[in-house]
Formats: sequence, structure tokens, C-alpha cells
Amino acid sequence: MNIQNLLKDHSPGHDEIQIDSFMVIQNGGTIWGCYKQALRELATRVKSLRTLWIRSERMNCKVLETSDYLDRLEAEVELADLYENLTSLKKEAARIYLIADSLKSKIGDLTPEKVRELDEELWEHKIKSFIAQDLIDTGKISPKTREIVRALQAGLKERILAACHDSQALVDWYTDYEVEFPQIATIPDSVLKEIGRVSDPSESVERLPSH
Repeated sequence: MNIQNLLKDHSPGHDEIQIDSFMVIQNGGTIWGCYKQALRELATRVKSLRTLWIRSERMNCKVLETSDYLDRLEAEVELADLYENLTSLKKEAARIYLIADSLKSKIGDLTPEKVRELDEELWEHKIKSFIAQDLIDTGKISPKTREIVRALQAGLKERILAACHDSQALVDWYTDYEVEFPQIATIPDSVLKEIGRVSDPSESVERLPSH
């Protein structure tokens, strides 16, 4: 089999397990944390897609306007790479969008009070996880984790300290915990189309009025 046929199996982006497990779940923890992380990942990709779109438009103009053979060939190669990256990044963004949309349906409408409550739950989860990791690794809470707990406000600190009374129960909680994460089987064409729309700055970016 020749190189070109082999390279058809190459994907320049992240696979589904990387996105779901190591980008969103690992960094998220709770449903709320996963939602916030998914939004961060989506915002980053939308920004990158807009940058790639502008670069591809510039390169396409160069292909059309350049008369020198080598300059044109160089531009065509770069344009092909840009299109490949755009396609891959759109798929990533579409998957993350579907994850965020599903998590949002579980979370519901947000108010400042609810956001505060969800943030507290998230930090309680994260710090309990830090403590459990310390206990698994060394059998005791590390000085760094102690300083994190020390900095907490009263209510959250008390809940964390109460969880530390039974070390084995805390480790068991950490080991057995699984976040309720959406299962994304396929990406509808309508979602890819929407990702394509927001990737185009000429359609999705609100510009300042001209003077």
C-alpha cells in the first residue's frame, strides 16, 4: 500500500476517548464541572476555527492570484493542510457542542445563586479528590492540600473536614465515583453545519458599525 493510501487513515485531531475522558471528564469532575470544561474547549475551538477560516481564505486568494508556479504550488499545499485542519477541528467542536448541550439539559436554567451552589459542589468534589489521591499515594494529606483546605470559607471547609473523618470511605468514594456523562453516538449534519456557520467570521461575528 502506498503512502497516500496509508495517510488517509491519519486524523490530525483528538479521538473521542481523548475528548470525553481526558479533556472533559478528567478536568470537569461533576456534571457542572464537565459543562464548564466543555464550554472552555468549545470556545477555544471556535476561536481557532475562525482563525483557520481567515487563513484559508487568504491562502485561497493567493492560489487564485499567484502566477509563479512554485509560489502557487506552495500555496495549494498549505491550503490543503488548512482544509484538513478545519475539517478535523469542526468534528471536534461538533462533538464538544453536543456534550455541552446534553449537560446543559441536565443542569437547567442558571441563576447567580444556582451557579454559586454548583461551584461549591464542584470545589468540594475537587478537593475531596485531592485528599483521596493523597491518601492513596502516601497514606496522609499533603501539605499543599492542607493549605487548599485552610483557604476555604467556613461552610465548605467544614464539609471537607467532615469527609476526612473516615479516610477509607473517602477513598472508596473517589475510586467508585462516575459522573453521569452523555453518550454521543453520531454527529448530525445539522450540527456540523452550525459549527461551519460559527466558524465563518463574516456570518457569526458582530462587527462594530462603520463611521
